[in-house]
Amino acid sequence: METKDTATIMVVDDNPTNLRVLIEYLEESGYETMVAPSGERAIQQLEHAQPDLILLDIMMPGLDGFETCIKFKAGEGTRNIPVIFMTALSDTEKKLKGFKMGAVDYITKPFQQEEVLARIKTHLTIQQQKKELISLNGKLSDSNRQLTATNIQLTRVNSELTQAIETREKIFSVFSEDLFGSVGSIFGLSGRIVKSAENLLNETFIKTAVNIQRSASYTQKIFENLMGWIKLQSGSVEFSPDIIPLNKVVDRSIIPLNQYAEEKKIIIKNTVIENELVYLDENMSDSIFQHLLTNAIKYCLAGDTITISSKNMGDYEEIRISDTGIGISEENQRKLFKINNTIKETGTAGERGAGLGLIICKELVNKLNGKIWITSHMGKGTTVYLTLPKNRRSGILGDITNEDLP
Repeated sequence: METKDTATIMVVDDNPTNLRVLIEYLEESGYETMVAPSGERAIQQLEHAQPDLILLDIMMPGLDGFETCIKFKAGEGTRNIPVIFMTALSDTEKKLKGFKMGAVDYITKPFQQEEVLARIKTHLTIQQQKKELISLNGKLSDSNRQLTATNIQLTRVNSELTQAIETREKIFSVFSEDLFGSVGSIFGLSGRIVKSAENLLNETFIKTAVNIQRSASYTQKIFENLMGWIKLQSGSVEFSPDIIPLNKVVDRSIIPLNQYAEEKKIIIKNTVIENELVYLDENMSDSIFQHLLTNAIKYCLAGDTITISSKNMGDYEEIRISDTGIGISEENQRKLFKINNTIKETGTAGERGAGLGLIICKELVNKLNGKIWITSHMGKGTTVYLTLPKNRRSGILGDITNEDLP
């Protein structure tokens, strides 16, 4: 391999005659040169410019060649510059010491031009090969890193696709099962009405009619949840947030649930202060609170109380929906907010559910830049915590689920 004619050689020698001879050799061969009359001056020059190779005299006042070489090899930018010692010494021990200090070769005085230039060219060639090998290794490392990154990305995408497919299959499985059961219930109950048609006032007819109404209501709720979930997954949910009073949002969400609560003899209390404002989308917030309040009523007994309260947390409002109901087991708490572990516990009055209400709530809360989590104790009740932004500048707090709780 031919070396560049523009390679720069530094000569470090305190003898002017030696310097003149070497400079003449080097410049005739097309090399650029740097000259330092001492080890100290060489070190200073290397702070500003770096040669491709250094010719270093061993016997110099002040820092000798060995000490100077040690300084070169300790420097971050100079340790890889090849050093050739120049010596009049014939002592093998001194030459070996030079190699131990980091020199790659030596030339003897008096200088022979052909020998000097041959050794310089040899070590410049070796140095150039090292640089090319390092560059090639760097390119290979970059390629390997890119390949690794691509594999990681492909693995992640494959995992996300697999999860999406599993989630969709789970959703359809859940809804198919519930819809089949609900429609079957309506079909069976309608048959009983036909048989009871001769006496429209009998007790069986009334009970059947009530059960049909409940089954129809349940079926409608399944479809509402399904359509809500599909909109969320497709990103078609419109988001129009505004600053609105929290207590009015809660009041509006309670109204359609009053009859359900009265039938079960459950009291709902809204204790949110009137002047507390939040930044949210009204349609989303209605869906969140109605899902959560429906869940609370579902797992409460006659005489239980559901209380909605809030606390100002600066840029965020912390909302609590606390009930004195039957509570949630620790095992089921670990399954909350997970699509692959939906909970389908029957309510205290036999109410059924698809187990997707909390999952929908979680996604809506995330879109509102809030967080949601739940604490519960069997026989003592459940508290749902919501943290929602109070203004447009509030950032995302990050989602908390029951897995993150101690």
